[in-house]
Amino acid sequence: MRSWLQKSEELSNFKFLINSNILIDKLKKVGSWEEKSGELLKKRGRILLGTLLLTILPISIEELAKILGYKRKERYRDDYVKPLKENGLIEYTLERANDPNQQYKITQMDIPG
Repeated sequence: MRSWLQKSEELSNFKFLINSNILIDKLKKVGSWEEKSGELLKKRGRILLGTLLLTILPISIEELAKILGYKRKERYRDDYVKPLKENGLIEYTLERANDPNQQYKITQMDIPG
């Protein structure tokens, strides 16, 4: 079993386009809801993966939101950070949740293989 840290070392050559946002005009041109939902799911997946990759080292919510293209950290926190934290994929670096120096880091989970 390898830890997240060991597995992340293999990602050094991985090219990940973090700021690959969907253009609203492009989304409006897509016909059916199935097509639109597919594009939105792709965006959500990129942001979730980006969040996990960025938390390999401790990082603040402000930095995460800025890097991933969010103007409001609250929206990003509610849509992405809270679900990742509630499912044990990321964690606080400090005990007090509202500490101004609070950062997030990926959890040390064992990965099969």
